Amino acid sequence: MASSSRRMLKREATVVYGGIPTPEGSTSGTINPKGEESVFLSDDMQAFSGSRTNHGLYIDDTGSFSSQTTDERNRRSASASIRTSRPQSLRPNMDDRYLARAEPGQGLEIVGKKVKLLVDAIEDLRKLGLRALDTVLPELVLVGDQSAGKSSLMGAIAEINLPRATGKCTTCPTNIKTSPAQTWSCTVSLHEYYSYEPNSKRHPFLVTKNQPFGPWTEKDGDLTIRPFTTITHKSELDTVLRCAQHALLNPNSDYTAYIPGFGRYATNPPKDEVGFSPNIISLEISGPRLPALSFYDLPGLFSSAPKPEDQWHVPAFENLAEKYIKHENAIILCAIPMSGDPGNSKSSALINKNKARNRCIGVLTMPDLLPSSGPSEYDGLLEGKTYTLPRGYFVTKQPGDDFELQPGADYHVQARQEEDEFFETNRRWRNEWSTFRSQCGVDAIQNKLSQEMAQRIASCMPEIEKKIEEQIKIAGEKLDRLPELPADNVQHVVRERLSAFSAGVRRILEGGPSAHEFLSPWGELTIDFRKAIEMMKPKFTISDASDELNQPVEFVKKPDDIISIASDDEGPVTPVPKKRRLEDGSMSAPAGKHQRVGSIDATPIPFPRMNGEPKSESRASTPVSRRDGPHTPKRKRTVFDVFMGDGSGFMSLRDLRTQIDRHRGTGLPGHIADAVREEICLQAITPWDGPLGVLTDQTSRILQNAVLKLLDDTIGGYRQTTLYKNSRHHVLSLLTSLVVEQRQTLENLYKLETYTRFTINDEAFSTYEAQEITLMRAARRKRLATIHINKEARRAGKKLTDEQRQTKLKNIKDEEIPRDQFAKELELAGYVRGYYKTAGLRLADNACQTIRCMLFRKLHEKIPFFLERELEIDSGDSDQQCRALMHENPADAENRKKYQLEMKKLKEAKGRFSQLAKQYSQDNGPLNSMYNEDEHMCDAYGEDDSQSVGMDLSSSIGSSSRTVTSYQANGYTPNGIVDLANGD
Repeated sequence: MASSSRRMLKREATVVYGGIPTPEGSTSGTINPKGEESVFLSDDMQAFSGSRTNHGLYIDDTGSFSSQTTDERNRRSASASIRTSRPQSLRPNMDDRYLARAEPGQGLEIVGKKVKLLVDAIEDLRKLGLRALDTVLPELVLVGDQSAGKSSLMGAIAEINLPRATGKCTTCPTNIKTSPAQTWSCTVSLHEYYSYEPNSKRHPFLVTKNQPFGPWTEKDGDLTIRPFTTITHKSELDTVLRCAQHALLNPNSDYTAYIPGFGRYATNPPKDEVGFSPNIISLEISGPRLPALSFYDLPGLFSSAPKPEDQWHVPAFENLAEKYIKHENAIILCAIPMSGDPGNSKSSALINKNKARNRCIGVLTMPDLLPSSGPSEYDGLLEGKTYTLPRGYFVTKQPGDDFELQPGADYHVQARQEEDEFFETNRRWRNEWSTFRSQCGVDAIQNKLSQEMAQRIASCMPEIEKKIEEQIKIAGEKLDRLPELPADNVQHVVRERLSAFSAGVRRILEGGPSAHEFLSPWGELTIDFRKAIEMMKPKFTISDASDELNQPVEFVKKPDDIISIASDDEGPVTPVPKKRRLEDGSMSAPAGKHQRVGSIDATPIPFPRMNGEPKSESRASTPVSRRDGPHTPKRKRTVFDVFMGDGSGFMSLRDLRTQIDRHRGTGLPGHIADAVREEICLQAITPWDGPLGVLTDQTSRILQNAVLKLLDDTIGGYRQTTLYKNSRHHVLSLLTSLVVEQRQTLENLYKLETYTRFTINDEAFSTYEAQEITLMRAARRKRLATIHINKEARRAGKKLTDEQRQTKLKNIKDEEIPRDQFAKELELAGYVRGYYKTAGLRLADNACQTIRCMLFRKLHEKIPFFLERELEIDSGDSDQQCRALMHENPADAENRKKYQLEMKKLKEAKGRFSQLAKQYSQDNGPLNSMYNEDEHMCDAYGEDDSQSVGMDLSSSIGSSSRTVTSYQANGYTPNGIVDLANGD
């Protein structure tokens, strides 16, 4: 390569997770319009980089991977310098966007410490056994079909040998946590979330929606963690795992009987009770070269069991895999064997079904079973054309049955050497698939998973913190309902609480500041009741067809021609629904009560206001045109709204004439019989029973709510005791009896009002009657005058404008208007409405007065020492009786202990979270800076399948110049840094 040639690399302006920012002063270059920095390499650096580099792996100009050793690359990297020169563009790797990227080998040293800190914190939270947190805690989940090489993959990642010959590793999930350490050790424990409860003798292993794991039922209590054993030699792990699996598959036996070197079943276990368990074997492994990871290995999926009696394993295994896949914060590692068609993978189908592709990393296993030449369905997969996963694929080759461990060699070291040799010598991987070489090998998988786990944990920290706070609040509320009971001075506590309750009830009934929450809503209820009675006032239709025809009523035989207009409006007329004549000759209300334009009481004269009631501007005595309706304030809705229209369409003037004629005596022209007045007045007030019932019900509700709130405030702290339960029962019984008496009193009031009309309030009645007659006469005069003016205009052939018509109405004289043939009917309507208003005010006052002076007074008198008497505190041994009242259900005591333990664990979780934040802040600033600085954090796990954006954690992981120097000295080129920064 000519010494003068230069190559240009591009580095993203934002270094995302895993990338190491170049120290200040180490580069020179320019920022292009796309926000990227152009970095020029010296000749030595170009010689090192060759044609291109991919994640720090040297590739020569022929496209083959160089045999140059790491030491050689380290030396060349250390001598590299960066200076300004004329750039020459570097062709990017077109396949990089389809396969996940990762730095194999020593790249873990960069993020290992911080990843371990995050993983340790999450595992500590998980061990608390708080189910509310389990669904939000990040986790790695390894899934795959049976015989997909999943166990071999897990063993390679954790650097352990798992039992494969017997197939036992597929009978229960395994949680493996790895962490770096100088010496190797493994702590094994059993995590039991489920209890063994066969459904029935006939179908003990039936899998249903409610029983997704057949005979295994989720426990109501907390997670049970059973310590099993700790070992320091890898050779012992195979035996320990088999024994742990036997312990879980024999739930009715003592698990300690299976502990190696201790239990009686460790060497010769009996036949397992069940072939599958959703409970977990936990392996905490630490050792040299191990990444900081925690992941779950789930049983492999299959379609048919070897034995018919084990067929229930098929749906149970799928339900188990689906449960873990559905966790929104789970990163899924899906093993797919290259020995078969990737489209036949049941695990992949399950991931797609649950829309979890964005959280899935594919791992292709058994590449040695693929023919070394010829077309393959994996060409399209590797090129990103088929079976695409946004987070990409890796490839690993694990030892097969013919693997021979060399004397004195470490199994995993030799396995990785043979893995590297396979990819370097296999024809496909040396030629057409050479561009994907950086995604091959366990080192790359370990590093990728470590980075992904750290990124996911950091991004979930706000959610975890919020969840912890929410659960602390919920647990606190539970404990508030089950407080500790007093051990001493029990009688004093009981009497003091009961006395406080009765005093509180008396205070709210007497009035004053403490009564506001009770008397205020009841006061509003009484006002609404009075207004409802007012709005139910009978409304008479004052128009008749004979008005237009200018004929006597007797000659107009078409009831359908009856029309109604608003008493204050000359707008369009509308037909009045036809009424049905009853057997007694009275007229029924029309079917389907509409709010009619012609009702005289569209805006009725209001009742006199009660003390403290605000004046309603919409209830003016002067009728308001309906055209002004949209501008008037909306009336608030009340519990009495259902009765508001009961007075509409009460009667028409023609109906009144019919009633008068029916009761008129012979030879008494123009006389209105008193029986007519009696009948129509009582008919108008008959609907009052509805509002009275609602008044009683709502008063009972308001009173009961206020009294029970006081009971909760004073005795509710001991709601789990007999004291609270019996007190509540007696209080409700007292209130019920008082309300029954009050209901009877109001019914008697109603019967008095509807028995016969009666009033000695002559002055009020005369005033109301005169007001109503005046109002109705004015409305009739306006109607007749309007008809007369329209007829005169038609006779003269003129068309009047509204303004002209209003002027004529204003100036017309009484003698010009035809005589009103309904004069005595108008007087009768005014009489009925005047009596209604008089009786309505009386009813509203009397009803509310009896409630205040009877119901409330009786409660005020009865409540002192009421509970003491009902609970028989003063009978016999008072102290013993009080202790008996303070007794609680054993289940409540057990629940309090459970909630106290839950609260303790939640506080431990909060403390652990605070500790994590403090540990990070010592070197990297506040913990929340990790997940608040870059909105791309969420994109990494978003809904967009086209890309996965990494998170900028450069401020918290590996950001010191010392780390950067170490990173470059270990042989990672700036291009490697760029690739790592690009995430996947």
